[in-house]
Amino acid sequence: MASSERDIWAPDEDPWTARAEGALYALGASYLYRVAEEVHLRLGLPFPQGAYLEALRLRPQAVAKGRGLSREEAMARAEELYERVLAGHERLPPARYRELAEAVTEKWYAEGRLETRAQRRSVAAYLLGMLRGGKRVGLGWRGLLGERERERLAYVAARGAEFIRKLKEATRQAVAKVLLLWHEEGGGQPKDLEGKLQEAFGGLARDWRRVAITEVAHARSSGYLAALPEGATVEWSAAKDACPRCRALHGRRFRVRHAPGDPREEVWPGKGWERGPTIPLHPHCRCRWIAVTQPVGEVDPEIEALAQAVIRAAER
Repeated sequence: MASSERDIWAPDEDPWTARAEGALYALGASYLYRVAEEVHLRLGLPFPQGAYLEALRLRPQAVAKGRGLSREEAMARAEELYERVLAGHERLPPARYRELAEAVTEKWYAEGRLETRAQRRSVAAYLLGMLRGGKRVGLGWRGLLGERERERLAYVAARGAEFIRKLKEATRQAVAKVLLLWHEEGGGQPKDLEGKLQEAFGGLARDWRRVAITEVAHARSSGYLAALPEGATVEWSAAKDACPRCRALHGRRFRVRHAPGDPREEVWPGKGWERGPTIPLHPHCRCRWIAVTQPVGEVDPEIEALAQAVIRAAER
């Protein structure tokens, strides 16, 4: 692990980035909360709301509610599973634990419109990077960007959708595993099962927090590089709590390209760490690019207003 467990909950020192990280994290964490709540209900267990809000680092107002989708709008498979498995409030037999996990995770995935909202948050992080790079883009970015930039944004959005899908699958597996192991070990007291579920959801939340930090860093870094002119020089600025690998790169300069180039000396939007030095260099990396020719000082009020508008739109 590149940084300590404690550090994953600390907000980024840049307020825009911290808010983007928080928005993406809250989307996944509120999904975990709703799934946990329904699993408890269907198993006839009390739901310790306060304990889950604390474990998932959520405020009550941040918990996403279902958007009231109709049966036609919700995913057909989720609806069918929900009706077949969860129609009653009676206790489910162990043979249906896997179906319970699948039905609940699919239901809240559909009702929360998670893919669309994850894509919006990932795109917002990319636009924030462009704003930091000096390009004035806001809610009307589609008319301001060229075809290549729109393609990059589509890629960033696809990454956001893929990672939220992975969260759904990880949640399904975790819930099914806890229930089946608890039963195989002889069951025990319901309180024991409550504790195992809380532990599982807490682990999912920590993993998702790391994903949120890393994906915002990836999108923001790509947007920043995309806003700079071809051939510009950027310098690696290591985070305060950077790992030894990142500290070793602090101050090193790279040439900006808008397409893949020399992976040892050049960086470009979307460059992955398997291609050589890039930001983020590893999960939970908070290093930054700084354009050598770009003045460092107070943020332009117009840029600040655009950033706030982008974040507000993404949080809907």
